[in-house]
Amino acid sequence: MLFAIVPLFVQAQSAPPIAPVRPVTDDYFGTEVIDPYRWMEAGGPELLDYMQAENAVTEQALAPFAAQDAQFLDELKQLADTVPLINGVQRTLDQYFYLETPPGKSDARLMTRAVAGGAAKLLLDPSTLAAEGRHAAIDYFVPAPNASYVAVGVSLGGSENSVLHVIDVSRGKLLGESISRAQEGAPSWTDDSRRFYFARLQEMPPGAPASAKYDNMRVYLHQLGSDEARDQPVFGPDLTRDPVLPRYGLIAVHVVPGTKLLLASQVTGVVETPAYWVRRAAHGPWIRVIAHEDGALAIDTHGSRIYVMTKGGAGKELSNGRVVSFDLARDDFSRAHVELPE
Repeated sequence: MLFAIVPLFVQAQSAPPIAPVRPVTDDYFGTEVIDPYRWMEAGGPELLDYMQAENAVTEQALAPFAAQDAQFLDELKQLADTVPLINGVQRTLDQYFYLETPPGKSDARLMTRAVAGGAAKLLLDPSTLAAEGRHAAIDYFVPAPNASYVAVGVSLGGSENSVLHVIDVSRGKLLGESISRAQEGAPSWTDDSRRFYFARLQEMPPGAPASAKYDNMRVYLHQLGSDEARDQPVFGPDLTRDPVLPRYGLIAVHVVPGTKLLLASQVTGVVETPAYWVRRAAHGPWIRVIAHEDGALAIDTHGSRIYVMTKGGAGKELSNGRVVSFDLARDDFSRAHVELPE
């Protein structure tokens, strides 16, 4: 029985390796934070040796179960490899776009299929973009409003350092776009499906520390078929004087479908909720409509009206949250109407 063998192998279990502690202290606005394992971030032979030692202890712990679980494991594998894994389904007009991991494979492919049914069509197998001995994986994808194109981020070796590509849906072929440093690209198509806004990390200056990776992020407007060097920056901490944005953080610009409005967002960390700005006219000012302290957890738009799920507002935090809405074309969070109270 399982419980009969547990004490035996626990007693004989090798001790797990102890990771060296080498404290590094950072000062964040007067608060000191100590990181005892910063050395792991650099990788290298020492980290690999440590992980292999951890793996050896794990294998020893699981070894007693191998024989009795072999049949059960084989059964699970057989069932898991019976049908493909489908996720990330998005509908645009009469087309579904989704990721499909075939049985026995580990990397998802980008597929499309008509809503009415019929055969699925392969749009991108990321293995065709593998390079330097590293596998490729799809990080994100966003179909254009007319379903003719898909913006897709692909990275190598699990790095999540996405390169942004564009797929012609009718031909199932990549266009010429190959835009690097698009890890948090968040592409947002214009209504004509010929342009999209996307966020891009800065090109790291020589000698810059790794911690500067997310400094001075910018959002650009890209025209299909044009050289990325011609992309126009529209939002970013080293670009906009109003609003003044912190140097570090994630930003994005979203097209509000069916309107001439643009909605920009900025968030500095996982604890902070995003702030939002709207641009109501081409080349007009960015006007803040939702502050960080308003506690916006999720948003959606319908025409010019924005719906906000929030735990903030009225100078207090609402433990159960609520849903409010306001017109982006003229109002802000302070004039929001409560759609669903706490």
